[in-house]
Amino acid sequence: MSILAIGLSVYDITLSLEEELIIDQKYRVRERYECVGGQASNAACVCAKWQKETYMLSRIGDDASGRAILASYDEVGLKCDHVKMLPRFSTSSSVIINHRDSGKRTILNHQDKIEEIDFDLPKKAEYILFDAHEESAAIDAIAKFPDAIKMLDAERASAFTLKLAPDMDYIVGSEVFAKEYTNLDVIDENYEAIVHKIKSLNHKNVVITLGERGLIYEENNMVKQVPAFNVKVVDTTGAGDIFHGALLYAISEQMKWQDSLVFASIASALSVQKQGGFTSIPTLKEIKDAWNTYKNTGTI
Repeated sequence: MSILAIGLSVYDITLSLEEELIIDQKYRVRERYECVGGQASNAACVCAKWQKETYMLSRIGDDASGRAILASYDEVGLKCDHVKMLPRFSTSSSVIINHRDSGKRTILNHQDKIEEIDFDLPKKAEYILFDAHEESAAIDAIAKFPDAIKMLDAERASAFTLKLAPDMDYIVGSEVFAKEYTNLDVIDENYEAIVHKIKSLNHKNVVITLGERGLIYEENNMVKQVPAFNVKVVDTTGAGDIFHGALLYAISEQMKWQDSLVFASIASALSVQKQGGFTSIPTLKEIKDAWNTYKNTGTI
């Protein structure tokens, strides 16, 4: 099975704080973590780490951050034939403030000016993950691989996200995406109205992740919910990306739909108990052990 991830590669610097930020104050940071990040990037690393033949299509700069990203990709066996290192481009980077009291984070992302460039596509791709970056390459991949199973990481309801949606087999959106697109408040639990409106984009599979409230999804014309697991949260960075990668992995393994969602939720729950995005990707053994515990107790 070959997987292609198209999207953003980022270099993350995570700074851990005990208190909330106040403007015009100085803070001493005692913990700092650096690793590769990005929506499609982290998801691709999940699949590669779990021994799936996975290709990343992205752009990085010819700089220290870009070289560090390639080293991390090599570490998990992610194929980089379609990652372009550009000489006059600064690798996308994020400074992430991890609020230790809650485990939640604030992300400050910098992206260099994006100009359209030509990417070569792999010869085959049976599964494709999109994060609504690299527009031309995404459109080309949809045309070249019409039979591929396609998943969209819908973080925001941007024009390009909505342009991609009709061609997707799976729309896996954030709470922000759901609210932006439907103008309905997810907190009010308008679950059926929200899912049905999003499903009108392509009449296929819709999942909306709700963080600590789990997720909602549609199956057999019914809207259902998978609750979140009760775990100690250290850092939520990359949890959604890891969920996407784990869900795509589960689908490629032909798991049942609800089992796939629980499997991905376990992966995400394990990840938030560690620092960072890429650095918090669990092993398959960790997930299988947690899955066995879940089957026996309903928790992990």
